[in-house]
Amino acid sequence: MAINKYYPLLNFQIFGSTLTGLALPNSDLDIIVNNIFYYIYNEPDLLKNFSAILNKKYWIANYQCLSSAKVPVLKLIIDLSYFLP
Repeated sequence: MAINKYYPLLNFQIFGSTLTGLALPNSDLDIIVNNIFYYIYNEPDLLKNFSAILNKKYWIANYQCLSSAKVPVLKLIIDLSYFLP
Protein backbone atom coordinates (compact mmCIF):
# COMPACT_ATOMS: atom_id res chain seq x y z
CA MET A 1 0.00 0.00 0.00
CA ALA A 2 1.25 3.49 -0.83
CA ILE A 3 0.85 4.73 2.73
CA ASN A 4 3.15 2.05 4.18
CA LYS A 5 5.98 3.52 2.12
CA TYR A 6 5.79 6.64 4.28
CA TYR A 7 4.39 5.10 7.49
CA PRO A 8 5.89 1.60 7.84
CA LEU A 9 4.58 0.96 11.38
CA LEU A 10 0.94 1.22 10.33
CA ASN A 11 -1.17 -1.90 9.98
CA PHE A 12 -4.51 -1.88 8.15
CA GLN A 13 -7.36 -4.31 8.85
CA ILE A 14 -10.70 -4.59 7.06
CA PHE A 15 -13.83 -5.00 9.19
CA GLY A 16 -17.59 -4.75 8.73
CA SER A 17 -19.71 -6.03 5.88
CA THR A 18 -16.80 -6.55 3.49
CA LEU A 19 -15.07 -8.86 5.95
CA THR A 20 -18.22 -10.83 6.72
CA GLY A 21 -19.13 -11.20 3.04
CA LEU A 22 -22.36 -9.22 3.42
CA ALA A 23 -21.23 -6.18 1.43
CA LEU A 24 -23.30 -4.95 -1.48
CA PRO A 25 -21.68 -3.55 -4.66
CA ASN A 26 -22.19 0.01 -3.39
CA SER A 27 -21.12 -0.69 0.21
CA ASP A 28 -18.33 1.21 1.84
CA LEU A 29 -15.08 -0.37 2.94
CA ASP A 30 -14.37 -0.13 6.67
CA ILE A 31 -10.70 -0.14 7.58
CA ILE A 32 -9.12 0.28 10.99
CA VAL A 33 -5.58 1.61 11.21
CA ASN A 34 -3.44 0.12 13.98
CA ASN A 35 -0.33 1.75 15.48
CA ILE A 36 -1.57 5.17 14.39
CA PHE A 37 -1.04 6.91 17.73
CA TYR A 38 2.74 7.02 17.29
CA TYR A 39 2.31 9.02 14.09
CA ILE A 40 -0.54 11.22 15.33
CA TYR A 41 1.57 12.29 18.30
CA ASN A 42 4.42 13.27 15.99
CA GLU A 43 2.33 14.39 13.02
CA PRO A 44 -1.01 16.07 13.85
CA ASP A 45 -2.06 16.38 10.19
CA LEU A 46 -1.75 12.66 9.51
CA LEU A 47 -5.14 12.25 7.81
CA LYS A 48 -4.50 15.22 5.57
CA ASN A 49 -1.20 13.63 4.58
CA PHE A 50 -3.02 10.35 3.86
CA SER A 51 -5.38 12.33 1.64
CA ALA A 52 -2.51 13.87 -0.30
CA ILE A 53 -0.88 10.46 -0.84
CA LEU A 54 -4.10 8.73 -1.88
CA ASN A 55 -5.28 11.61 -4.06
CA LYS A 56 -2.45 10.74 -6.45
CA LYS A 57 -3.92 7.29 -7.06
CA TYR A 58 -5.89 7.01 -10.30
CA TRP A 59 -8.57 4.81 -8.73
CA ILE A 60 -9.59 7.39 -6.11
CA ALA A 61 -12.60 9.22 -7.53
CA ASN A 62 -13.07 11.54 -4.56
CA TYR A 63 -12.20 11.82 -0.89
CA GLN A 64 -13.21 13.71 2.20
CA CYS A 65 -11.00 14.21 5.25
CA LEU A 66 -12.94 14.61 8.51
CA SER A 67 -9.95 15.18 10.77
CA SER A 68 -11.83 17.29 13.34
CA ALA A 69 -14.47 14.61 14.05
CA LYS A 70 -14.44 12.88 17.45
CA VAL A 71 -13.17 9.79 15.62
CA PRO A 72 -11.20 11.10 12.62
CA VAL A 73 -12.35 9.63 9.31
CA LEU A 74 -10.97 9.59 5.79
CA LYS A 75 -13.80 8.81 3.37
CA LEU A 76 -12.69 7.51 0.00
CA ILE A 77 -14.81 7.05 -3.10
CA ILE A 78 -13.18 4.51 -5.35
CA ASP A 79 -13.71 4.28 -9.10
CA LEU A 80 -14.38 0.55 -9.45
CA SER A 81 -14.11 0.70 -13.26
CA TYR A 82 -10.33 0.48 -12.84
CA PHE A 83 -10.71 -2.93 -11.23
CA LEU A 84 -13.26 -4.47 -13.61
CA PRO A 85 -12.27 -6.44 -16.73
